[in-house]
Amino acid sequence: MSQVQAIRSLVLLGGAAVGIACAGAARGQTPTLAEVTVTAQKREQSLQAVPIAITALDVDVMEAQRVLDTDSLAKLVPNLHIKQGTTGVVTLAMRGASNNDSGNPGYENAVGMYIDGVYNGKSVGSLFDLGDIERIEVLRGPQGTLYGRNTIGGAINFISKRPSGEFEARVKAGVGNQQLYHGNLSLDLPALGTAGSGAGELRARFSAFQRKRDGFTDNVQQSFSSPSFPVADFDQFGTIDRQGFHAALDWEVSDRLLLSYDFSSSRADEHQRLFQVIDVVPGARPAGFELYIPAGQPKVGSANERVFYDNAIDAHGLTITWKFSDRLSLKSITGYREIDSRDITDLDGTDTSFYESLRDYTSEDTSVRHV
Repeated sequence: MSQVQAIRSLVLLGGAAVGIACAGAARGQTPTLAEVTVTAQKREQSLQAVPIAITALDVDVMEAQRVLDTDSLAKLVPNLHIKQGTTGVVTLAMRGASNNDSGNPGYENAVGMYIDGVYNGKSVGSLFDLGDIERIEVLRGPQGTLYGRNTIGGAINFISKRPSGEFEARVKAGVGNQQLYHGNLSLDLPALGTAGSGAGELRARFSAFQRKRDGFTDNVQQSFSSPSFPVADFDQFGTIDRQGFHAALDWEVSDRLLLSYDFSSSRADEHQRLFQVIDVVPGARPAGFELYIPAGQPKVGSANERVFYDNAIDAHGLTITWKFSDRLSLKSITGYREIDSRDITDLDGTDTSFYESLRDYTSEDTSVRHV
């Protein structure tokens, strides 16, 4: 089917849908849309009632569109651009606002990223799998009034699934090219106690995921210049090996007081993608190098250094919600996030010692917010 035929088909289908809706209304039936609830303004609201340019994605949409991590999110959101630099580091851009440098782990993004209300301020660790996410809310345009610093381009909220209080176990698995496989296990436990009676009601949910894939580019010996070095001891560029765990606890002391705790832990042990040199400015080293990531998936490449990416992230979040009345409430969000990251990149993509990079990054972030 050509592109013109595809567009014509979509127009015809859209016209048929409008015709059906009008016919239903003519017979006295009011067509309805499923209501989507969001928390973009720090309280539960219908998506249609929020005066913000916002895109909300629930778990069904993400599963249907194969959105497994933050890198694949941008294809569903207008104005959002996500650029992956070295493994685990991404640049977020929205409406032209960006830090424009995914290679510097100390840079903070111009688009704020929030995980269960806790701010994730660094580009390192911004690439992660969406193992137990209930929905994603993308707010376009400056959000400084409600979200504070580093949201001049917009904000992205990742909201985890909360415990239901009923027993449920679910397993999801998938396979793909290059020996790809991924799996997700989630477990909801029965609630203990009763809200408003004694110690209240305690609900718990646990989930774990793993994703592995071979690389697309083989590391082979190629002599680009003299002298050349033996290639480093690894088989492929661009491998994926990630696993993580998430625990969510809700303690509903009463109808007026709710404590929600989240703990997430993720690990990555991967090989960087292939980088190559396409031009060298004489007399400038290394700032005169022009580097690029090859389009498509090159079959072979070379590296005289063992390129890798090791990453460990542990995060805690505690949200306390007091409801003083039906119209007045106070929410306190406290977060702690620890990142240990180490990577080596052979930026020239050859078996010649031309330009290599080593980065060792550790950070501890604590945040407290009241809304």
